Amino acid sequence: MRRLAALRALPRRDRLRLAEAAVATLALDVCLRLFPPRRCFALVSARGPGRPDPRLDPERLAALAEIADRHLPGRAGCLRRALVLARMLGRRGVATRIWIGVARDGRLLRAHAWLETAAGNFGAVEGAGFAWIPLAALPPGAPGGA
Repeated sequence: MRRLAALRALPRRDRLRLAEAAVATLALDVCLRLFPPRRCFALVSARGPGRPDPRLDPERLAALAEIADRHLPGRAGCLRRALVLARMLGRRGVATRIWIGVARDGRLLRAHAWLETAAGNFGAVEGAGFAWIPLAALPPGAPGGA
């Protein structure tokens, strides 16, 4: 009941964006089970027309994508969240790049994905305390670059 009350308390725009994040989360969960990450990124990387709205709040979109990822079935994780946010920002004209990197944790090797935009990084905080070594970027090159 509290979750439903919290959903109702959200502004209409946030409810619509949360629904968008939920649909993208479920679709990308299926995509990641069937295809390699590069193929899934190609499906979400189309950019919307024109320039991004200056009132766009990428941090709010990131928070809504994280909520959808946390509460929906499937394998929650940094790659799925990064892909969902890339889709949401891309539809709004924002260039993105997903980084995949590794870090050593004692004898273990950990992997992590985060999203980079011209406005900053999203999801990079998750690995606080680790020195992430970037291995691959989707797509290669700088956000907004050719």
